[in-house]
Amino acid sequence: MTAFLAIANSSFAQPSNNAPFLTTVEGLRNGNGVIIVAGFNKADAFEAMDVTNAAAMAQIPASGSKTAFTFHYLPLGDYAFAALYDEDMDGDLDMKVQVPTEGLPPEFKDVSVLAGGTAQSSLRLKYWD
Repeated sequence: MTAFLAIANSSFAQPSNNAPFLTTVEGLRNGNGVIIVAGFNKADAFEAMDVTNAAAMAQIPASGSKTAFTFHYLPLGDYAFAALYDEDMDGDLDMKVQVPTEGLPPEFKDVSVLAGGTAQSSLRLKYWD
């Protein structure tokens, strides 16, 4: 089963030109599979979930119900983060009746945060079933 999620909460301090950005993914059903996290600095790429135009990407093993990853040296700017949870590691977004089984991303303007300083975000997985 594959899941979609988007940024839920964020906090940040004084920005710098390049800084680490901690992203935490919570609410995983188990520790199976992998999580692919993408950071977008362009609204059109985020809203289309065009990972070929993501500013940053990482694939990390799932571990329990919560997993964290730090993007290092992100240039200062607004980013929206999204992730895929590929629980069965088949590389596909599982669907039911033409709808992803695990949620849809919001608009860039509603979820973007300023990367820099001690910026971080917490993404919470939302299940549709």
